Amino acid sequence: MDDNRLSQQLQKTGDLMDLLNDSDWLQETAAAEAACSGDVEAGVGTRSYVKQIQRTPPDALKQQRRQVTVLSILLPVLHDYLSDWGLGLSFESVYAEAQRVIYQRLAQMTPGQPGWINNLLAEGDQYLPIEERPSQAQIEATLLEMLTPADWQVLATVAAKDMAAGILRRANVDEATPIAS
Repeated sequence: MDDNRLSQQLQKTGDLMDLLNDSDWLQETAAAEAACSGDVEAGVGTRSYVKQIQRTPPDALKQQRRQVTVLSILLPVLHDYLSDWGLGLSFESVYAEAQRVIYQRLAQMTPGQPGWINNLLAEGDQYLPIEERPSQAQIEATLLEMLTPADWQVLATVAAKDMAAGILRRANVDEATPIAS
């Protein structure tokens, strides 16, 4: 795409992404792809990414999109839940560990969880307001059910270790130096 076209679009709407709604631009892009017998790419390294996507079976891509959608619904709720704990310095490490555990639990779901996730996704596809989605109201409770007592212990240990390391780092104390009690 030439600079003149981009400049005109920016002046017209203030947003280059609006080109995606421009039928002339879409036709030009399709024609460019057809002319080169391939995909129009942007950025360094995109070619290998496009080849990888093209080699991936459609069912695997569908499954990946589903996982990303599920995580995009669950992780913000997990973030908000953990934010209420007042973890301060250790929040990021606890949140990262909690995400890892949730990924693991989603890979080893209990018998009732796939049905709940299907309902959650179906409600999202209906574009209902969040307050009218029954499965949405159950997200926090379901996340909490996914975590075992051992998982909670791991999160507590991560929080304690990270908090201690953060305090020592801020106080410029070598972590290997014992602190007198």
